[in-house]
Amino acid sequence: MTENLPWDLFPPQINSDPKTDYELIPFRDRQAGKFSKIPLSASKYYPPTARLLNMLVHLTTMAQPDKPGWWYKMTTGRSSDFHLSNKDIRYRALSSLETKGIIEVERAMGKSPYVRFTPSAAKDFLVAGSQPKFKNL
Repeated sequence: MTENLPWDLFPPQINSDPKTDYELIPFRDRQAGKFSKIPLSASKYYPPTARLLNMLVHLTTMAQPDKPGWWYKMTTGRSSDFHLSNKDIRYRALSSLETKGIIEVERAMGKSPYVRFTPSAAKDFLVAGSQPKFKNL
């Protein structure tokens, strides 16, 4: 049966120029846009700063901001979902990430703080505030 098939259906390209004959695929960053999913119950094994970052990434991708300018209120309920129920641990994680320039925090006496990514960190985390349409907020 294979004897009757013409083998020259796809003749070899001997004198081909890759720049003109083939579509060049641009280089892309292998890590950009890759995420891993973990159950929230496993987040208790991560350090508090990582849990806070996971919470903020989750809020920026899944919830509407609580205040204009992409500010999210860090309530006790939201924090406890990410195993940040201890107030001291939560505030230490906030101050640590704030001093590193990853997040911005708005504090008011007796109120839950408002948190958002800094513009440079928003680009790294591929969240709101990193695209041009969010630039003016």
